[in-house]
Amino acid sequence: MHYLYKIRIVPILYATVITFMLLLALLALAGNAQLPMPLRVFSVQSGSMAPAIPTGSVVFVQAREEYNVGDVITFNSPTAVPITHRIEDSFLDEDTGSQLLYRTKGDANDAADADPVRPASIIGRTVWHIPLLGYALGSVQSELGLMLLIVIPATLIIYHEAQTLLAELKKQWANRGTNHGTIHFRTAANLRHPAANGPLPLLRTHEVYRNGKRDRMIYKFPANNQ
Repeated sequence: MHYLYKIRIVPILYATVITFMLLLALLALAGNAQLPMPLRVFSVQSGSMAPAIPTGSVVFVQAREEYNVGDVITFNSPTAVPITHRIEDSFLDEDTGSQLLYRTKGDANDAADADPVRPASIIGRTVWHIPLLGYALGSVQSELGLMLLIVIPATLIIYHEAQTLLAELKKQWANRGTNHGTIHFRTAANLRHPAANGPLPLLRTHEVYRNGKRDRMIYKFPANNQ
């Protein structure tokens, strides 16, 4: 059980948490109006679009050149909080006769929205949504949430690296006072001594390997050197 916990469960949990935090960071960036993103991300804070889009969902919004009746759109409201409602009707502004306006309504609301929506106020059409993820996204969009979004992954990475380093140090400490690992000898072919002057005598080399790594080379002159 301890082996499964250390070898399998901990790395899986570590990777899962890091992946989730990175996902939240990407979603938070996608919700920033100042960044050129193909998709904008918003969290739904009310149940006006239930059951199609429940409270706490994340909606992915994409800008379009035109919008049709039945589209779920996200638009800027006078309260500066974006609203996600469905287009119920479209009509021309009576004052100008040419300005297209949209009448919107939440699926769960009894009446349509009081103010018509101008095309310039529309952020985009909702292309899909993920339930419940909006609660987490809303938390990281605060100053405290952004700080935790940085601190938690950094702490996990440091902890994981410290655990790896500690395990290696324990392994080296456990091997102290021994023969420093398994030693293997490999005899090479006859070579000529590289430091000899004049006629180079033949010698035989012995390569010493300690734990799979070459430790040193021993030169040995054969008794019948020519």
